[in-house]
Formats: sequence, structure tokens, C-alpha cells
Amino acid sequence: MKENLIEKTLKEHVKERDAVFVFPTQIAASLWADRIIEISDCTAVAMDRFIAWDKFKGEAVRGENQDRVSIPATMRSIFAAQLIEENAKSSFLKNLVVPEYAKSAAGFASWLGSIFRGLRLWKDNVKQIEDDEDRDLEILYEKYTAFLDKYNLFDPAWERPPFKNNGKKYFLFFPEILSDWEEYKSILSAAKGFINIISLPEEDADGEVLFFSNSRIEIKNVASEIRKLHDEKKLEWSKIAVSVPDLDRDGAYLDREFDLMEIPHVVKYSKPLGSTGAGNLFALIKECLSTNFSYESVKNLLLEDNLPWIEKELAEELVAFGQNNHCICSFEYKGKFIDVWKESMKVQQMDEMLKKFYLLFNSSLEKFKNAETFAQLREAYFNFRNIFLNMDECSDKTNSILSRCISELGEIIDIENSFEECRVPSPLNFFVD
Repeated sequence: MKENLIEKTLKEHVKERDAVFVFPTQIAASLWADRIIEISDCTAVAMDRFIAWDKFKGEAVRGENQDRVSIPATMRSIFAAQLIEENAKSSFLKNLVVPEYAKSAAGFASWLGSIFRGLRLWKDNVKQIEDDEDRDLEILYEKYTAFLDKYNLFDPAWERPPFKNNGKKYFLFFPEILSDWEEYKSILSAAKGFINIISLPEEDADGEVLFFSNSRIEIKNVASEIRKLHDEKKLEWSKIAVSVPDLDRDGAYLDREFDLMEIPHVVKYSKPLGSTGAGNLFALIKECLSTNFSYESVKNLLLEDNLPWIEKELAEELVAFGQNNHCICSFEYKGKFIDVWKESMKVQQMDEMLKKFYLLFNSSLEKFKNAETFAQLREAYFNFRNIFLNMDECSDKTNSILSRCISELGEIIDIENSFEECRVPSPLNFFVD
């Protein structure tokens, strides 16, 4: 049986202090750091030598005369949001953003930001500007280049060899599986000596491939083979890992099959913070504001059980009041905006505490809408939290999720402070997206 290619490479180079090993994800990097300690005479390794692909791009991919800082990924999105806001005023984009929709194109910021990485490749290969799409790409290229130059930044995807050798020797494991590998393939392949690409040899590519009529049969087969590895080959459970492309779709079936086969397992699953109950707080607030406190949006926020409401009974009473008095949505009448909740309070008898609760709730959420910077958005959050949430009764899971959200917001604030003139039209909308 041939030796595992990753194990072979690690054994040969792990004792070289300048060797850095690059994996698709940080989880894979951490697991292989643990593995090399088990299979070699190394008793410890420095974790900064086992890194993920994304960190490698900012750390190692830079030109020979490059003395710049890698642009943060979030900064690309902020710059894209600014471009869309600028385009809404003058409509200089004709194809990527159709002029008639220029004023309502804020939702395309993330998509537009994803184009920037491939602009250098486009520029190198385009012969002449032939249509509106090419003209738009040229405008983006020029504006993005000017932005990078102004702040002394560089985009790793734009770099060309020869690369600056920072004294380290990098080993990239199976980079072909990376979604953006093609953007870096030619320039990294040309960086001989200190960047080493570890790929599966072509002669090893031919192997047994199993085909299944459906995924449920495949999952049963996987569970059966894992059971055999443990029972017949005495392989420890902790030494077995299963990579699942779509846990949302297949995770429940895999769990069930493993349980039936009595296979102990732990699921490591990364999902957006906004898909969790507590992490959805900012999206729920955005929904309240964008619908002018419609009944449905207010109900969804106030009845979110993952949030430790101080006045839970008042929150439930307000939802009941809205239902009983048909506070479906606010509206305009004769050019005047009518808040359906406040209007109902004038007509119907309402407890003063409940009235005060809604007015405070309304004004607290308006601070999110009025925030012009991410720092102000964070202030709005803490103002809201101090008034409505009892963090002493908060579950550990909810507290961890909210803390992570604010930590992410803090990173954007750091970027905001470094590029003070770079503002987005709506910090709340940008953060939720």
C-alpha cells in the first residue's frame, strides 16, 4: 500500500523550521498538525506553520518588488457597495448594472465585489474593447487599480511572478479542489523553489470508482464500510473522517445511518451566523425597519425565543395587541406616513407600560437605520441589548453567537478606521448581507 502523500511530505519536511504547510481549510490544517505528532518523532509543532489557503494568499502571494498590504476581503465588498452607490448617481455601468435599475442595485454589491479578483486575468487576455460588458470591466479595472494604489494595497489574485521569497518554503496540498485555484495556478506554478504544489500523480488517478443509484444507498454503503474499518481492521473511530458536500441535504440521513450502525460521530459544520436564531437578530431588525414595523416582522423579532428578553410578557402582549387591532402594516395617506401601531394606540385602550415598550422598541431600532458607520451600528446594538436583553439569563450558545457577530462587526470597524473615506450607504444592510 502506497504511503499517504500528505504524510510523506510532512514527515520529510516537518523538522524544517522554514516549512509551512497549506491546506484548503483551517480545520484540515489543525487535524494534520495533530496527525504528524502521532506518526513521527515530533513532540510538538508550531500551528502558524499549518495554515489555510485564504491565509496563505495574503501572506505569501506578493510580487518581488511588492511592499504592500493584502486587501481585506471585506474591503472588496465595501468598495463594490461604494461603486454601486456612485453608479446610481451617474450610471457609468451599462451592462453589468442595467441603467434603469442602477438606483436599486445595492443587492449586487457582493456579486460585483467577486468580479475584482479576475479583472487582471481579463485585462491580460482582452485584445480590444468590443461591447458594453468589456467597457464596464475596463471601468472596474481602472477604478479598482486606482483604489489599490491610493491605499498601498495589493490583490493576491493580481500578482505576477517572480514572487518575493519571504524566507519560507510553502507546501500546497491538492490545490486543484479550491474554487479559485485557476486564478492562481499559473503564477504559483511558476514560483519554483519556495512554493511547492503537492498534487496526486496522474498514474494514481486511475482507481476504483463506485456508482450508486441514489444517495441513500451510498450513505448506507459508507456506514457499512466504516463499520468494517473499525471491526475488522481495528481502526479507531477518531481516525475516521467523512467529507460531506451538502450537510443540509444529507446530514440527517447520515446521522440516522450512523446511529443504526452504532457509529459514534461528531459533526463539524460551518454555517452562516444569520441562519441561527440569535445570529438572525440583525436580519430581523432589518426586516422591521424595511417594512416599517409590519406586524409579521415585529412578531418574528419579539417572539424569537433564542433571545433573552427582559420584558418577555410585554413583548408577547404587544404582538397580541397587533393581532387584535390588525396592525398589519404602516402606510401613507394623503402624503403623510401613518405608523399603524401608534395610530391604533390612539383609538384603542392601551396599557401605558405597553405603549412605552413599543415607543422605546421603535426608537431603539431606528438607531440601527440611522447608523452611518459600523461603529455607530455597534453602538445601536449595545443600546438595544442594554434595554431589551438580559444577558445574565442568556444561554451559552446564544451568548457565543452574539459575541461572534459583534466580533465580526469589530473587524469591519477596524477596516473602516483604516479606510476612513470608505463608507457604505447602509451599514446595517451591508452587515446583514
